Amino acid sequence: GKEELRNLRDIANTVRERCTMQPVAHVGGKTFNLTLDSTLSMIDSKMRGLLSGLGGAYCLLCTVKKETACGRKEEGEEDVNVESFFTINRSVQQTKADFERLKKDDGTIKIKRGDYDERKGLTQEPVVDIDLNTVSPLHCLMRSFEFILLLIYHLKSGVLQWTESSLNMGRSHQFYCNAKLEVKALVKAKTGITVDAADPTGKGGTTNKGDVCKRMLTHHREVLVSCVGTRYQEKMRELISRVWIIISVYNTTNRVNVSEFKAFCIDTYNILLDSFDNEVSKWISISPTVHALLAHSWELIQANNDHGLGA
Repeated sequence: GKEELRNLRDIANTVRERCTMQPVAHVGGKTFNLTLDSTLSMIDSKMRGLLSGLGGAYCLLCTVKKETACGRKEEGEEDVNVESFFTINRSVQQTKADFERLKKDDGTIKIKRGDYDERKGLTQEPVVDIDLNTVSPLHCLMRSFEFILLLIYHLKSGVLQWTESSLNMGRSHQFYCNAKLEVKALVKAKTGITVDAADPTGKGGTTNKGDVCKRMLTHHREVLVSCVGTRYQEKMRELISRVWIIISVYNTTNRVNVSEFKAFCIDTYNILLDSFDNEVSKWISISPTVHALLAHSWELIQANNDHGLGA
């Protein structure tokens, strides 16, 4: 059904009921008492936000503000230290405690501008009693590719302002639209792949499916690099290579050297923040999924007994 709060509460109640069941198995003349456990892993960020009560949060794994995660410091603050938000610090217990502290008499949360430090993105009471500290590897792949495409559009157009709105871009909007068309045409001509278009099968979404994203980030990486000016090509090549490595390690089932992987992720995050500056401000808006991949995949692997989260 639709991703509505009422439907999600019904699903959560069903999961709770089934986890309290105590089934028995009879094998080879022996009786075994079984315990059921459940993990909600195959859900998107919208559903995770509803289930966790954190519909206004930038990241569902940590409490960092979007501005900080994008390297932008407030007046009087020191430069952003990327490693400071490389730790998962959200838990369902803390979110429930925050809800009890902030809720009004009618059971709702008062939301006001600039209250992120206090509210941390909390919008309602959590529906579930378990932590949703996971990000789908496939979701990371597709959202990372889409982020890289957006970055390429902006760099090619010379519009170093993270928006696609004609209202915000003003006269620069036409330059951006032209660059977007040129990039998609170049990719089509050199690879035969249609990117960033409506799904022609009618199933919804775009053509940026998992197989397309994988092929573009591996076999056709140089085509993407060629779409930006020469001043950006070396850094774009390095960024794409690093993002693909991180996605691959996160999606493996093998044991991972977590300390080395974390250091690699930190370096990659800094490269993203520092390599494409407009020399005035940090203009790139890092998406929540890309942030989660770069900042938290190492800890999710660590929590999985130092193994990747691949199927």
